[in-house]
Amino acid sequence: MEVVSCDLLVIGGGAAGTTAAVEAARNGARVILVDKGFCGYGNTRIAGGIVASCGVEEGDSEELFYEDIRRAGAYLNDPSLVRVLVKEAAAANEEIERWGHIYLRDDGGKGYGRVRTMQAGGHRAPRTLFSPYKGRSLSHILRFALLGSGVRVLEEVAVAELLLAENRERGVAGALCLDLVDAKHFVVSAEKTVLAAGGAGMLYFPHTDNMSCATGDGYALALLAGAELVDMELAQYLPFALVYPADMAGINIGDPANAGPHGVLRDNQGEIVLGDLHLKTRSEVSRCIVDAVAAGRGGPHGGLYLDLRDNLCSAEGKEAYRAGQETGMIEILRQAYGKEAARWEEPFEVYPTQHFSLGGVKIDSWGRTSVPNLYAVGEAAGGVHGADRLGSVALAECFVYGLRAARDACGSLNGGKRIKGRELAEMVSEKYVRADLLARDRIDSPILIHPYHLKLKLGALMHRFAGVRREEKGLNETLNLINKLKEKIMTLSCRDWDGYTCLQALEARFMILVAEAIVKSALARKESIGMHYRCDHPHPLPRWRRRNVEVALADDSKTIIAETNGEIFVRVVEKAQGENFKGGGDSFEN
Repeated sequence: MEVVSCDLLVIGGGAAGTTAAVEAARNGARVILVDKGFCGYGNTRIAGGIVASCGVEEGDSEELFYEDIRRAGAYLNDPSLVRVLVKEAAAANEEIERWGHIYLRDDGGKGYGRVRTMQAGGHRAPRTLFSPYKGRSLSHILRFALLGSGVRVLEEVAVAELLLAENRERGVAGALCLDLVDAKHFVVSAEKTVLAAGGAGMLYFPHTDNMSCATGDGYALALLAGAELVDMELAQYLPFALVYPADMAGINIGDPANAGPHGVLRDNQGEIVLGDLHLKTRSEVSRCIVDAVAAGRGGPHGGLYLDLRDNLCSAEGKEAYRAGQETGMIEILRQAYGKEAARWEEPFEVYPTQHFSLGGVKIDSWGRTSVPNLYAVGEAAGGVHGADRLGSVALAECFVYGLRAARDACGSLNGGKRIKGRELAEMVSEKYVRADLLARDRIDSPILIHPYHLKLKLGALMHRFAGVRREEKGLNETLNLINKLKEKIMTLSCRDWDGYTCLQALEARFMILVAEAIVKSALARKESIGMHYRCDHPHPLPRWRRRNVEVALADDSKTIIAETNGEIFVRVVEKAQGENFKGGGDSFEN
């Protein structure tokens, strides 16, 4: 088996991963970055390209920014992670500009004038910066910086397994990878590994605006390696997304503020369900939509009708329409629903779409996990945002923690004293081969069902019972169905499959594990907070009673995907006055 070696392995080529890789290379490390797609072509590319900073405008401060993030997250955030973010956001943005990405200036971008800012929703000061061409320009600059940094980039390569040293106290020693082009696997030997594989929006397909690569790989890899996940039940939804045609369902078309001063939601009888949308939060509008649809008031495609017609009769409303033209909302409406909807001359159906995974791998303030030599950054990590996320903070998090993880990893390298490549290859023995769907010649069972169809079934199941609206009976039913689906997914045959079909099976295995973690966490959180809406527990707990929910595997066969049959345990971690106790609680729930 081929073995390649490096000081630092980065898994994922979005904003967080490329930032970590470039910074590590600039600090002298030998870096390999693997991406199952192409670097810069994930969720970063389709993002709005807005990035939070701190202290740009007079009146802003680290303390104000800190409190804004904590308040938006209902104080479930890890305060130490938030402190680091607000303190280093400005410096991180300056570093990204040194790499070639120039934020818009007040003079329209000509020259190098004063940086342009806006006050995004939930922020109490203007601190959000603009990328010239949204996520496209940002991803292009990061990709350019990556390719000029000396990082070895392996695209169309998926990670099937994190490899642990035989002495587990030595932690992660590399990864088992799959080249999707020729369907061959190989080993990367690395002293340090950074998980930057993004979120898990595809668990709710088609009700997500994520790219198809967001299948929760980082969460599953970390969990199987022995790390903990935190608050996996928490996710951010955007309330207005397309519901048809099928190939456009889930695409976001705006926030409540984009509905203008006169936008309302109507049911299938034309009755107003909710007004004053521009004054409502994302969670309020999303909950209203799913409740009304569940009550049978939805349209033929499963959404409520967004009626923006009255905006055309006022100056403020017309300004909202012009804003929609600038953001691309109007063009998306035209393509999906036709000219009348695009002109706001008729109501059109909308439904919430999963936008961002708020939970993730538990980390400290340097991005380190509980497993030695393993880091997690960006959307793969949890703890920064809590129960909800302020707009423009996600990319700031990617930059701050991408830089910090790289610097910490480089500062603790042992001069190449890693497990030798030959020894690491030998570790990939029969126990991996038996479990690993890459060993196609060892599996003789016929193809009974394509893994992509299993992923679709899982997405429909999660959307129905573990989306915005949740309750105990439905979550328990989901767990039972997940276990049945797991039997099919974990016994998939890969005989004579090409690399990309093997990828579908690998993603299905990761997704089923992450789905189980989400559902068990949702059962443990008996309150409604942020976008976690338990209709059987419709109110939030008092702040002093709020808890974080941690997830860990209960058995020791963590490195064997197909044979991980043990329970996932959920731990409710005690908190005092919004701050974490060290050590947490010992209360477990299945």
